[in-house]
Amino acid sequence: MDSLSKFLRPDILKSHNSEPNFSKQTYWNPRFYLSKIPEYDSNKDPHLSFYHAVSNKKKTIDSNKIIKEHSYSSLIQKFRSKSNFKVSILKQHKYFLETYINLMNSYNIDSYFTRVFLDAISNKDLKDKNQILTNEIRHLLNDTSEIQIALNLVYSRESNILELKHQIVSKIITRNEAENYFLSALRNLRDISAILVQKIFKWKEHLQSVSFDPSKISDAFFIFKGENYLWKMNSDLYFLKSSKLAEFFNFSAKNDPFLIHSSQLNSKISSDRIVIQASKETIDLIRKYEIKMLEDSSKNHIFYIPKQYACNEYRSYSDDDED
Repeated sequence: MDSLSKFLRPDILKSHNSEPNFSKQTYWNPRFYLSKIPEYDSNKDPHLSFYHAVSNKKKTIDSNKIIKEHSYSSLIQKFRSKSNFKVSILKQHKYFLETYINLMNSYNIDSYFTRVFLDAISNKDLKDKNQILTNEIRHLLNDTSEIQIALNLVYSRESNILELKHQIVSKIITRNEAENYFLSALRNLRDISAILVQKIFKWKEHLQSVSFDPSKISDAFFIFKGENYLWKMNSDLYFLKSSKLAEFFNFSAKNDPFLIHSSQLNSKISSDRIVIQASKETIDLIRKYEIKMLEDSSKNHIFYIPKQYACNEYRSYSDDDED
């Protein structure tokens, strides 16, 4: 170095002999001065700011494009899924509707009850209709639907009345016969009548529970052979008052479907008449439904099917659901 110093300019020589002057950059870590190279972060390098700006803009554009494409594909997928779901629900509804109608027909249940039920759920959403129809079909298959239970009791009551009439005509009725066979038959008839009225109102309550507008169900009534059965019950035991049994029982000349006039509830029964005892459960049912029965039967004492519930043989039950 000394041999070359004479050829060097004094200012260069001075600079060479002085301490090195490093310019500290803001993005360098102080550890650099400790002879350790810091980790390099390109995002903090000011010389790459333009590159980062362009790169970030491109990423933003690409991201927006991906988001838009994803949103559109999701929308299409949802639309397709929704369309398929709607088609599936509609097909299910037609199947459940047809199954329900066929089941009602196979059980020989009057088409009036089918019409009333379908009218009750007519304004429901398709999904709700399917759920209601599914439940109804399951109960029909298990013989546990409200309409089946009520109708079975109607058949049982009608059978008991016919048998009672037959026995009254065919038997020589003694007091012993009256206290045994006929007392048991009358008690059984009264118990069936009380339970039947309860089940008829259970059927109406069921219609209201599935109906979009429960108030419209107030016009529905329980028919049997084209007649409001609650109205029929008010008078179909009149024959007892003029029968040979009247000698032994205290029958009423007025409406008495539950034979209350002949039971222990009537304190004016003479001692020579046979009392038709009633259990506490039966008395409770009678007290609960007697007034409701009279109100319903007096309001709907008609012997024909109202037009809104009539089944038009030229019109399909599913016409309303085709729209």
